[in-house]
Amino acid sequence: MTMHPVVELFLRRAASNPEEMSNGRWKWVLERIQMHGSQSEKDAVLPVYNKVMLDGAHKGMMRELLNPEPEQKDMFGAMSGSQTPSNTPYSGYQNQVLARAQNALTTNIPYKKLGQP
Repeated sequence: MTMHPVVELFLRRAASNPEEMSNGRWKWVLERIQMHGSQSEKDAVLPVYNKVMLDGAHKGMMRELLNPEPEQKDMFGAMSGSQTPSNTPYSGYQNQVLARAQNALTTNIPYKKLGQP
């Protein structure tokens, strides 16, 4: 039995451009094959797609392990209410500015009005 041309094209594209499969570009084609294709077409496509997806996951995991991005600090996590703790390295003026910025963010004050007392 011959395969539908879209199945053959999907398999060739997966072999030549696996990154397109792992980023989901052709997911809609796979879904249509799984919905409307014959059992032999489904059996031909699924292992190839699964391998591409696992290879993409492996590549992403290795990239993260070998070059981890530093965690970003929570800039407002240390603040309680509208004041910063006294043990922070900020001066009194900086504490006031940070408290006003946090207050503006939580009460949705427009940017232009931030500079006004």
